Amino acid sequence: MPLQQDIQLIVQVEESPGQFSCEAYSGLPLTNPVFLAFSHVGSAAAQADMRRLAAAFLTELWTVAAGRPVHPPCGRRAFAGGCHALGEPDCQKVLVVVGDAVTPLSATHPALGPWLGADPTFLILPALPETARTAFSSLVPAGVSRQNAAFWTRSADELLPAVFATAGITAAQPKIFISYRQRDSAEAAVQLFDALSHARFDTFLDHFRIAPGVNFQSRLTQELGDKSMVLVLESEHLLQSEWVLYEINVAKSCGLGLFAINFADAPKVPGIDDDIRLKLTAADFVGGAVGGRLTDGAVAKVTTLARTHHDRALLRRRIALEQSFDEAVQRAGGAPPVRQPNGAFRVAAPGKDYLAWLTTRPPELPDFHLVHGAAAKPIAGVIIGLTSLMEPPRMVRNEWLAGLCDLKIVDEGRLVWAAAEMARGAL
Repeated sequence: MPLQQDIQLIVQVEESPGQFSCEAYSGLPLTNPVFLAFSHVGSAAAQADMRRLAAAFLTELWTVAAGRPVHPPCGRRAFAGGCHALGEPDCQKVLVVVGDAVTPLSATHPALGPWLGADPTFLILPALPETARTAFSSLVPAGVSRQNAAFWTRSADELLPAVFATAGITAAQPKIFISYRQRDSAEAAVQLFDALSHARFDTFLDHFRIAPGVNFQSRLTQELGDKSMVLVLESEHLLQSEWVLYEINVAKSCGLGLFAINFADAPKVPGIDDDIRLKLTAADFVGGAVGGRLTDGAVAKVTTLARTHHDRALLRRRIALEQSFDEAVQRAGGAPPVRQPNGAFRVAAPGKDYLAWLTTRPPELPDFHLVHGAAAKPIAGVIIGLTSLMEPPRMVRNEWLAGLCDLKIVDEGRLVWAAAEMARGAL
């Protein structure tokens, strides 16, 4: 990693004007190192909201990502603009500025400095209450007003997913698959598809996404692999659907996240814990018609919890995938893989080195671009992903692209074999 002491994430929280407390972490499944600073516009309300958001971020980071604390070079107290990470070109720098509905952000705010230039690795996330939406352009200086702000309704910690996504710790666009039985819950499923799509989820619902003439099971399997979580609508007759059981089994076998919405004490899907289940009652459906249209409040609850569970599932899956690869290489007698600034792993073997990129889904063009650009000969590039879930035409295209880029693609199910072959220099 390019940061000192193998640090992957630096988190700074403003304590007084220009002065920040500092925490640092390693052992995280990040594609690049991240510097994240929390600041505020100066009012007591904004400071309290900033502290609430920063505390929620650190709690979630510790609970889900299990990062290892590292003593930062600054000794845990830093001044704005003084961190070594700000000068590293491979580091993503994010400034979260928390405001209120009346206090303007000064263009001379001491934390803003480096973020007002043209460097694309410096990102600003303005965070404000919903009441400030209409006055946003008058509350921030010109250099900040071009940034897409995030707004909360009840509490600043609602913006936790936006902070994780802006920092690149989770996906900018969450990917979710809705598993349901049309007989029981078609109306609710379509309503949730619309709500999640408007909330910037990449959402799959067979009602809209599978064209006539397409092999249904093949496309369904590929769509599952492309997503990070399956949203299961537990309706009265759900478990009688062979398709739903197939979708859940694929999700479990591939380590995808699961989040269940239980309709008024309907039978539960075995293997889904209650802590990843939202229970709805008849009162959550318009007119009490279970499986029909949901109330606005119920839709809001599902949308909020879906993002939280999605991000947690994605982080845990990345962690499990990377740990499995690291352990497999070492069990085969290889040296521990070394994480590179772009998130790939360098594996040193007798007479041959590899650059391995682990993706939680079937490989896509950005994966080939990343590895091909970084794995200059004599280093061999390898992409490991869910290739077995791809439709045949997509697999043919990926194999052609792998040949063009002189890379190898390996299905995640053969990860242990691939790691052992790399450790021996035989892949």
